[in-house]
Amino acid sequence: MVNKWKKHIRVLAAFMLGIAAVHCIPGESINAVDISDDATYILDIELAGENTGYLEDLEKANTTVDFYRVATLIPDPKYDTYSFNSLIDFSIDGKKVDLSKYDVLSKLDAEKWDQLSEQAAEKVLPDGTGFDKKVSTTSDSISLNPGLWLVVPHDTTQIQAEDKDLPEGIISLVHTPRYTYVYRPQLIAVPTTDNGSTDGTWQSRSTATLKPERLKRYAKILVTKDLLKYETTTEATFVFEVKASYNQDMSDPVYNNVVALTFSAAESQSHLFDDIPADTFVQVTETYDGSSYTKEYSADDIRHIEAYKIGDEGDEIEEFKFGNSYDKPPRSGSGINNHFDQRKDDPAKWSWDKEYKTGDYEETTGGTEQ
Repeated sequence: MVNKWKKHIRVLAAFMLGIAAVHCIPGESINAVDISDDATYILDIELAGENTGYLEDLEKANTTVDFYRVATLIPDPKYDTYSFNSLIDFSIDGKKVDLSKYDVLSKLDAEKWDQLSEQAAEKVLPDGTGFDKKVSTTSDSISLNPGLWLVVPHDTTQIQAEDKDLPEGIISLVHTPRYTYVYRPQLIAVPTTDNGSTDGTWQSRSTATLKPERLKRYAKILVTKDLLKYETTTEATFVFEVKASYNQDMSDPVYNNVVALTFSAAESQSHLFDDIPADTFVQVTETYDGSSYTKEYSADDIRHIEAYKIGDEGDEIEEFKFGNSYDKPPRSGSGINNHFDQRKDDPAKWSWDKEYKTGDYEETTGGTEQ
């Protein structure tokens, strides 16, 4: 994948040491755990929790999960547990942290593990150092040797998507047709005890549930008007309506916008829409074709629009092209430019601005629409 992880400024906010050291509590020695380097444990991977509603959509993604071992395990001399022999110099608030000491581990809360997971990602991902083993899987399970593992899910597609409003921090991305899933680096220890167990039983198979943030993806379209012939002193205005729906019959539209293009010469003009919901069917209709002009060609067919991508030659943008030519003496005409936005206070409602255009004046009004 191109640029499968991205670094921003803010410290990582969410961490889940989901199956590990939190259960390594000193106590009675029970069924001594095998942490030799040739031992193996099965880890089942859930790319999101079942209660999020994300799993069905994530099945459409091409996802690889990379595991980097950043620490081996040290058996505790008294109890059936372990600490870590770290391959990275971890620190918290500028002070070195010795993960080989259990009393240090026992004082690490979620915020401190946030710092450690970020440090591991900063070392491993750009430098390729700080780990002794790397394994990857595209399935929902993997066999791992004992250790502390940095987990990085990412998209395996070779064309990088352009994502809006990404959160800050070190993140990796997984794309589906309609959504981007944002994952933060995560440390997981193997083996673990059963979360529901009170006797400290070590498990040969356990589950890691990842916790992504989900963002909507968008598509770009370009509406182009070619005015082939202009023979009047009156400005020519052409109005286009853009609708998008997840249904091919255009029922239940999820997007509606209008743009007006005004000409005073024979030329081409274009308007870029970069906020079309991805994986929708889009139809562009010329609702007003100007005074004294006749339509030469149009692009009012329904097209399926995918999320925009950055390829070798730049943005891949779907273009809807229309052409008009001067036909007869002018008749009175005007255009209306509407801009629709989903309301923040009530996402079920939309608001719009109308801009009435003629050759003499502009006027803007506002309103709401269910």
